[in-house]
Amino acid sequence: MLYPSDFKINARKSLRGKWLIAMLVVLVAVLPMDIGDAAYRWLNDCRKEAVLQALQQATELSQFARLPVGYWLFTGAALLADLLLTPVLELGKCNYFLRLSYGDDLGFRGLVSRMRSFGKALWLSLRTGVPIALGLLLLVVPGFILSANYSMAQFYLAEEPEISVEEAIRRSKKAVYGYRLTLVGLQFSFVLWGLPAVILMVFLGDRFFVPLFLFSLLTQVFVDAYRTGAEAWFYRMVSERGGTQRVVKERLERMAAEGEDQTQLHMEKEKLEKYLKDIRKVRAAKSYYDD
Repeated sequence: MLYPSDFKINARKSLRGKWLIAMLVVLVAVLPMDIGDAAYRWLNDCRKEAVLQALQQATELSQFARLPVGYWLFTGAALLADLLLTPVLELGKCNYFLRLSYGDDLGFRGLVSRMRSFGKALWLSLRTGVPIALGLLLLVVPGFILSANYSMAQFYLAEEPEISVEEAIRRSKKAVYGYRLTLVGLQFSFVLWGLPAVILMVFLGDRFFVPLFLFSLLTQVFVDAYRTGAEAWFYRMVSERGGTQRVVKERLERMAAEGEDQTQLHMEKEKLEKYLKDIRKVRAAKSYYDD
């Protein structure tokens, strides 16, 4: 089977010498969400007693008026900014990393390269986010399946902004079929990278909020840049003709360059050929039933 390293290696190659810009692109893309979270925590620290007291006493809807006005204004503004800006910035981020995989460095302007697709980006976010959230909330497993099915839709829309949201979703579902475990393995391989920052924020965030927030943000930005770069290469594999064969060929070439003997290379080649054959069978059966 294919491993996360098959995509991570290519991601590191495309990011070589471009990590700073890539991390800045990610940073601005997540700012609406992260600034909102930081300001929310700050506001709660400043108004902690008043807010908690008001919430404890708010047994009727009218009593919520006791909450500070700034609490409502900030919360509403933060949620609105997150809802409206994050989807289109995420689309631009996907376009930046995808073009980078092709050797085309858009620079920081890549982040705003899909602003004209504002409406589609927002609809895609709602169209995929709501079913995933409901799936995770109700039965968990369907949520993960839907998340995998929709995961490449942003890349399809980023590469071809003229297509519809439904077409991007359709292509994504078709592309990842048979490769879900590979995709989940790739995404899960990044989870542990950000875990130390999360643990520190949970247990020490109240005492050392500012330095831990900065550390958490830096970790998040680095991991997100690395992950999106790797996902761009996964997208290329499932969307391009002969993409899987290219990934297999690259792995065998790496093994030969690292000095693996011919016996090991032959065994690995046989395993990969069987894997490709099984994938083709699965995808062929799916196409048959879809028709």
